[in-house]
Amino acid sequence: MPKHLIFGVERKSHLHEMLGADFNRLIDTDANAARAIRDMCRKRMLQKAVKSYLLSKNSGISAADLERAFRDADGEGKGTLTLGEVRNLMLNMGKNAEIPEAEIQELLKSLDYDDDGRVNINEIVAEMSRSIH
Repeated sequence: MPKHLIFGVERKSHLHEMLGADFNRLIDTDANAARAIRDMCRKRMLQKAVKSYLLSKNSGISAADLERAFRDADGEGKGTLTLGEVRNLMLNMGKNAEIPEAEIQELLKSLDYDDDGRVNINEIVAEMSRSIH
């Protein structure tokens, strides 16, 4: 079986995919990798919520459509989203009522690039438009 470097560690893999046991060991032993994977999953949940919202509005999923969805969520009209607005976005747009508050707070932290407790809409649209399609 071929070996590949994954997070700087040589791991056995098949078709460039990590084996389940290797993945679990990585998560259990590397806090940085675990955090990065959780952040990636949270961002993916946000992408699904926004995509679901856009499709429910018979809208496309272009950068302009993403921006419109985030502007709809921006109750204060400041170009940023607060924790409450991110929570509403996740719960209302994507019908993700089972997401724990702690996960939404961690999502906000992972998207809050300048640590001001808010998510800049232009930054999140740029990031999501690269990966939502």
